[in-house]
Amino acid sequence: MKRMPFERPTDHYDKRISNIDEQICDLIRQRKDISDNNPGFPPFEYISNWATTFELYEDFLKAVFGAGLATDRAGKIGGHYR
Repeated sequence: MKRMPFERPTDHYDKRISNIDEQICDLIRQRKDISDNNPGFPPFEYISNWATTFELYEDFLKAVFGAGLATDRAGKIGGHYR
């Protein structure tokens, strides 16, 4: 199956947050490495607590952690955790 190209949803990007975005990428890689590429999905109780602590929506956090389970034949971060 051929992948559809991803189109950037906006041209806007606040460059002041690029260091934070880089740290997010590093944390995702660390999560993959520490879990031997098999992190599973956090219990909903954890997600609920994190949502409260960090003032985020639970559904957003569920989507973030769910995206890590997406299939990627190359096994890259953000792809399928083997």
